[in-house]
Amino acid sequence: MSRVLDPLDPSHHFREQFGAVTYLAEAAVRTGQQDHARGVVERMRLIAETSGSPLLMTHLAYASAVLAADDVAERRFLDGLASGATDSPWAGARIQLAYGRWLRRQQRVIQSRGPLRAALATLQRLGATRWAEEALDELEAAGGHGEQGDGVPLSSLLSAQELKSPGSRRWG
Repeated sequence: MSRVLDPLDPSHHFREQFGAVTYLAEAAVRTGQQDHARGVVERMRLIAETSGSPLLMTHLAYASAVLAADDVAERRFLDGLASGATDSPWAGARIQLAYGRWLRRQQRVIQSRGPLRAALATLQRLGATRWAEEALDELEAAGGHGEQGDGVPLSSLLSAQELKSPGSRRWG
């Protein structure tokens, strides 16, 4: 992933690096490479200021929150959720999922359920099955019972075909 973001690498692509910054942030958190990723995010922030790209600003809001130290992470998540980053259902669901995951890991389990339920509903609606499964796993780990906040079973959000598919069996 770093290669797409490195202007000196032959794999670098100016436009594709905008989206890659989110995946780099996630990979960095999972592999302990946050410092490297923070440096990339700061470099990308300069590009965002120069270009004014709303897409890049959306992705940077997400990456900044995911990579933030615990003492500032919540503020970054809330800023990201209040920004234009949530205008896109996909970007909004991803930041809600990341925020819910962060809250749960901070032992704020009950608070984590709202963002996780919202992320799950949106990801299902978008057909992002694997991401929705991840949201459901997080919600279940937070003591959620596989229902939306209004008590609607999650399986009711799926079509008959989705309920039959192997990746969706756990929802039916």
